[in-house]
Parts: sequence; C-alpha cells; structure tokens
Amino acid sequence: MSHNHTSSVDSTTSSLTSLSSVTSVRDEPFKEQVNNLKTGPIPLSSLVENATNLINKLADNNQKNNYTYGGSTLQLHAVLREMLRHAGDCGGEYGRRYAASAICACAIGDDPDTPQMLHDLAETWLSHLLFICKYTRLTGRTQPNWFSPGEWFSFCPTK
Repeated sequence: MSHNHTSSVDSTTSSLTSLSSVTSVRDEPFKEQVNNLKTGPIPLSSLVENATNLINKLADNNQKNNYTYGGSTLQLHAVLREMLRHAGDCGGEYGRRYAASAICACAIGDDPDTPQMLHDLAETWLSHLLFICKYTRLTGRTQPNWFSPGEWFSFCPTK
C-alpha cells in the first residue's frame, strides 16, 4: 500500500480515537466512519489491503480472536477474512468496499481497543448474518432454534 493511501486511512480512522472507549460497531459514529470510508476517495485495493492487515493482527491476538458459543470455538479472523473475500459475490465492488470499510473503521490508530472492535464486528456479522445464512443453506430448515452451535462450527474454517 502506498504511503499516501495509508495516511488517508490512518487520518480517517484516527478521528475515532477519542471515542474508542464508548464506540461500538453498532453506534452511529462507527456507522458514519464506515460510510466515510465506503464513499471516500481511498481506492478499493488500499482498503482491502488495510483490512487484510487488520485481520492478520486479529489472528495474532488469541484473546480477541476466539469466539466460544455452546462449547465450540471459532476464530473470528476467519469470519472477517471470508466476509471480505466473498462480499463481492453478493454486492459486487460496492459489497466488497463496504466489508473492507467496516473492517478498516475498526482501526482506531494504535489504540488497544482496535482488536476489541474487530472482535465485535466479526461477532456481529456472525450472529446477525452468517448464523442465519449458513443455517438455512446447510440444513434447509426454516427454524433457527433447530440448529445447534456444534452443527454451525463443524462447517466453519478455523484457519
């Protein structure tokens, strides 16, 4: 990534530094940050590269990378990586740009809350989107309460 694009992403995301202790992925400041990145001048390739770097940092953080539910554990960096990889399949360039922007918006400078924000984003996508989509596709069932956590985790990549 060129230094100019890195500076653009850093300067855009640094505006959240003072909000980090009260901001979550469901708060309006975060949503505004995602929208600013999504509609801003930063090339998609730079957003994707920055998002990939953040995903790799989450992978190195065992405490924030693991998500345990129903006795099974999933590595959240895999959720973010696959969302970024497949977002274009659903929404084309716009979908990929959204996914990359959401991941990049989790970067709060060098703030230690960045891994928590990435964790929260992956957990939100997992619980509000992927559980539902994977459930209906894999089982053909229409009632999510029939789907056990063990069934879900057996289909998830962990690396």
